[in-house]
Order: sequence, then C-alpha cells, then structure tokens
Amino acid sequence: FDVVTLLEVLEHIRTPGPALAEAVRVARRAVLLSAPSRPDDNPEHLHLFTEADLRALLLAAGATQVKVQQAPGHWLVLAHVER
Repeated sequence: FDVVTLLEVLEHIRTPGPALAEAVRVARRAVLLSAPSRPDDNPEHLHLFTEADLRALLLAAGATQVKVQQAPGHWLVLAHVER
C-alpha cells in the first residue's frame, strides 16, 4: 500500500505499538493517522496520546519522519516511510 490510514483507531487498541509497526511495515510511502488530543467521555478510548507519544511510537515502529498537527480536539499525523 502506498499509504496506510488509521483514523480514530489507535485510542481503541490495547497495545498500539504492534499495530503501528504493521502499518509502517506494509506502507510504501506513509502512514496517516488521527487520534483525540484531549479527554472525552468515550468509554471505548483506552489511550490519550500526547504529540510526543505519537512521535515516539511511530519512530520506534520504523517511520523515518513524523509530522504532527492539531485540529480541534485531534492530532493529525503524517509519518513518512522510506523503502
């Protein structure tokens, strides 16, 4: 896949590291993700990530560059992958 998207997914996964590693592994160019940036009342949200959390998780998964921006209440992340 050229780009793998994980939109509003990571906060629902008990251990997001392996999921991100798989996304990076199968992506030829990039991983695009979004996640909440502030607490909410959704009982299915297992995590609240900081910008540093997301950057560290993606770099540990093998991304080569991570860009993080905020939209109201959310992180928008583009992680580049080099092959």
